[in-house]
Amino acid sequence: MTYIRDKYRPEIDGLRALAILPVIFGHAGFSLFSGGFVGVDVFFVISGYLITRILADEIAEGRFSLLKFYERRVRRIAPALILVMVVSIPFAWFTMLPEEFRDFGQSLIAVNLFLSNVFFLGESGYFEGAAEYKPFLHTWSLAVEEQFYLLFPLVLFAIWRFARRYLMAILGVAALISLIWAEYNWRHDPNATFYLLPSRAWELLAGALLALGMQNQGGERGYPPLVARGLQLMMRPDVRQVLSLAGLAMIITPILVIEHFIPWPGLLTLIPVSGAMLVIGFARDGTWAYRILTQPFFVGIGLISYSAYLWHQPVFVFARLLSPDGVSTKGYIVLTVLSLGLAYLTWRYIEQPFRKGLKLPKRQLFAGAAACAMGLVAVGLTLHATGGLPQRLSAEERMISAGNEYTSPYGKDCLNRIPTSFDSYCQFGDTSGRTVAVVGDSMSTEVSWKLAEHLTGQPIGMQQFTWTGCPPFAGLIRREDPEPCAKFHTKAHQYILESKNIDTVIVVSNWADYFSCPEARQCYTSAERPELVRGRREPERAAAIGAVMDREFDAYLKAGKKIIVVYPIPQMSHHVPRYMFSSIKSARRNHDLPGLSLEDHLKRTRVARGLLDRQVIKSGVTFYDPAQRLCSTSSEGCASEKGGKPLYYDNLHLNGYGADFLSSDIVQMLGT
Repeated sequence: MTYIRDKYRPEIDGLRALAILPVIFGHAGFSLFSGGFVGVDVFFVISGYLITRILADEIAEGRFSLLKFYERRVRRIAPALILVMVVSIPFAWFTMLPEEFRDFGQSLIAVNLFLSNVFFLGESGYFEGAAEYKPFLHTWSLAVEEQFYLLFPLVLFAIWRFARRYLMAILGVAALISLIWAEYNWRHDPNATFYLLPSRAWELLAGALLALGMQNQGGERGYPPLVARGLQLMMRPDVRQVLSLAGLAMIITPILVIEHFIPWPGLLTLIPVSGAMLVIGFARDGTWAYRILTQPFFVGIGLISYSAYLWHQPVFVFARLLSPDGVSTKGYIVLTVLSLGLAYLTWRYIEQPFRKGLKLPKRQLFAGAAACAMGLVAVGLTLHATGGLPQRLSAEERMISAGNEYTSPYGKDCLNRIPTSFDSYCQFGDTSGRTVAVVGDSMSTEVSWKLAEHLTGQPIGMQQFTWTGCPPFAGLIRREDPEPCAKFHTKAHQYILESKNIDTVIVVSNWADYFSCPEARQCYTSAERPELVRGRREPERAAAIGAVMDREFDAYLKAGKKIIVVYPIPQMSHHVPRYMFSSIKSARRNHDLPGLSLEDHLKRTRVARGLLDRQVIKSGVTFYDPAQRLCSTSSEGCASEKGGKPLYYDNLHLNGYGADFLSSDIVQMLGT
């Protein structure tokens, strides 16, 4: 088998530019690039192609060395990555709350162990609000690559040596299994599908298969005649022209039209992955795609794409942390230029010397990289052990930090867990007699905690039933929701109905987000009307949701339960502790938080309140409206802090201080 070596291919650097710019623009929040994350899929294909091309060349010529391969990886990855991590530490010290700084330290550990994809999977979803404050979130893709290349060279060498004629078939089957797993698993665990290697390996293998397929040209073992004729046809100039342009379209279109709520990766990801393969395979000299991608601008951006990928996320994050009111569009344009400038300097003075000029012996290179990694891990361990060094803050800052961290100690035990039996699940106080059940999503967590405290010493027990991110009704669905949510609420609903001690059900939820669907996509509806998941069909959807609420509330009432419905909690436009802290750090020492008027709150929650109003007219159903406690009709609007203490730990979840107000009122409604 003879490998056909390629000279330097500037169009691949141009393709890198086509991948990195949408990623940066997507992270900047530019709506035109809603599918900017597709650029990472293109990077995976490029990486699989280039690495396999080099490995196949070395294996075919008897020059393969695992040590040499890892030396190249260290030279390519480590210097720029270490620089970005080191530079980020003082910025994180200055701008982050203790909890954020602790998490930053944990991410330092994960990045240096190439486990950041696993770490961030446990932290939050890639598209969740908290992700905006994680400087190293983007390194998940580096972790996926390095995990892949930990074994791939050995696997490739072993197959080449012992089953060479089946090489393409074996890798093809592996890629197919990975793709099938991705398509299957996004329905059950979309975050794991996004972050983890098993559902991403096929993209790297697609590039590898392309490299090996191109290697076969003119080799001692040709393709079957039919395949060979097909390849000859595709190499005709006019066909190459069409295929390479089609490849560009298959990359650009998803970048512009794919939205973050669409499950990814999966079968749809075949479009940009195939597009990248077509560009690499057919965008050769003489094609329009080649002319586009080899423009100096694209080639230049492609050359610095790795450093640009590393720099842009920390630059954006630290700017956000210093901007209480958010970064403007103009601000993101400036930050993008800054990121590209830092990327050029890093490429010129760090990447290039280590890759081509600085001839460090292998032992020194590995020892230096290991020492830097160990040092950064030590910093991370220190930040973890000290809880983010809260002693570096002033008294005023520590008060804000306390509000940020004043959350339920039962979060891990009483969230997103389906027990074998609910008989002893998340019970507080004496539940052998009269007991109240709190059912809801994450909005109910702190309310439950404070309610349990207020009931201490009272002849009433409490039991908490909480699953985050989905409404507290088994009969409501949305395509992107995990199946365990419905299973949990079905089981909890039945348990409460059968319980002789539970006499009151308190329902707390983020109602407005479930019952309103202004963008008309991924809306909630009943299991009986799944076609209403999409489209602007508010009256029909409201009727379907109302039917589910009627059915499940009526079941409680028929079983002799009373119901207290907690109306929507006011949702702020800003992360409250973060805004207060950023105001101090950015020298804006006014604590005039952006207000939320009662009128705006009622307008936002109109649909939800209308559906809830239908329930509270029933005998046995009462309501508690948090707005009556937290909001006023005056210019002050809805409070998000009291006496310098934040009442929220983000923009919509009450912390212990805020939940204490609500829980004390609810206890009085229970008639203790």
